[in-house]
Amino acid sequence: GFTTGGFRGKWELGTPVTGPGSAYSGLNAWGTGLDGGYQVSNESILYSPLIELLAGSRPYLEYRSWFQTNDRDEGLVDVSRYGWDWTNVDSLVGDRADAGFELRRVDLSAFAGGSIQVRFLLRGLNPPATGWFVDDFAIRGFGAPLQFLDPAGDDDGDGLSNRDELARGTDPNT
Repeated sequence: GFTTGGFRGKWELGTPVTGPGSAYSGLNAWGTGLDGGYQVSNESILYSPLIELLAGSRPYLEYRSWFQTNDRDEGLVDVSRYGWDWTNVDSLVGDRADAGFELRRVDLSAFAGGSIQVRFLLRGLNPPATGWFVDDFAIRGFGAPLQFLDPAGDDDGDGLSNRDELARGTDPNT
């Protein structure tokens, strides 16, 4: 499973009391302080387990992020093939709390064909703020998902039935 680390770090899994006040879905989310903010001069790290990305696939990371820090503090999402050379693939700075749990997507196709690890790194240098909460972590893009659609339905609400969209070659979900 996921592990934590860093200097004075405080990633926890549970129900947020501060910040967003709840997980995006379900009861639990990862946060840098479920019942209070992060400390000054800290480096909080959340590590994913190793993930195998198939060669020839177009994988991407998808997660929900609730982020509120001071202006110079930053949240980084990094990927490593071997656990020591980290490549930054996404970053957040400042107060983004008004956006709620943002859906974030990161292309991982450059890492296809090997094992990777993802880390969420919060660097807090300034007086503490609420922190970073992450939910619904997923790696997608290993092929087309199997979906069962009602032919008469209109899943994306564009006025065309799912049957008509498929006949035209358009995606009934977008």
